[in-house]
Amino acid sequence: MIVSVSFKANYRERNYAEMFVDIDKYINNHENAFVWKGTAYVSDIQKVLKRFLGEERTNRALSIFKMKYNIAPDYLMADARLVKFAENLLTGHIGTASAKILIESVTKEDKISLPEVLKILEESKENLIINKKLTETSNELKELSSQLKKQINHYS
Repeated sequence: MIVSVSFKANYRERNYAEMFVDIDKYINNHENAFVWKGTAYVSDIQKVLKRFLGEERTNRALSIFKMKYNIAPDYLMADARLVKFAENLLTGHIGTASAKILIESVTKEDKISLPEVLKILEESKENLIINKKLTETSNELKELSSQLKKQINHYS
């Protein structure tokens, strides 16, 4: 805690901290910002999700999705929200670029161009770097917390 108070964070650290603390705001903005034009069957997206997430986890995630957006349980055609939701679910397992390409393979939309593929791969690389930095920071904070607890116990 003393170290955190002693040093002033740079703008990037403050932004990450704000995103971490107020994640709901950023997730909602991200979902609403997604624009997709095309057609896809819910059953096709569901098959892809089941292959990577398993049946139980896929069914649970889709139930939550349907409740969140008040969608009828028997809807057949996917909308932009479901496409993005499926991509987000897969991202944690196979990465951003792979998730986008995989979901795109079961949707009918315009083919992705080479510059777009390169942008997706670059974004995926940046996300991995950010995740690595966040993990390192988390580990450092755990260590500092442990040291602080030891000091408190020592003086108690």
